[in-house]
Amino acid sequence: MKAHMDEKEFIKAVRYLQLLAKERRVTFILTYVTGGSMTDLATTGFSTLVDNLLFLTYHVPKEAGKALKRYILVLKTRHSENDPTLREFTIGGEGGIKIE
Repeated sequence: MKAHMDEKEFIKAVRYLQLLAKERRVTFILTYVTGGSMTDLATTGFSTLVDNLLFLTYHVPKEAGKALKRYILVLKTRHSENDPTLREFTIGGEGGIKIE
């Protein structure tokens, strides 16, 4: 959506969708791709519109035979405490998603 509108229009559209989702009691999940930095997200105004904010990133090893590593960081949880620690997570197997 953001690629097709200016910043003000984008924030206004997201706010409208957020209010509509709350009114209808629907969970609304948004994704926002940054340049790889958490500060990119913080400067958009996007974070003020959401109740929970997760930062997902990954590391691709330079050596053959090494596994890709995925990381998650909870930046914001409205009305509750959160642990601001970068955690590694894995996907797969019978356990689904496992956060270390």
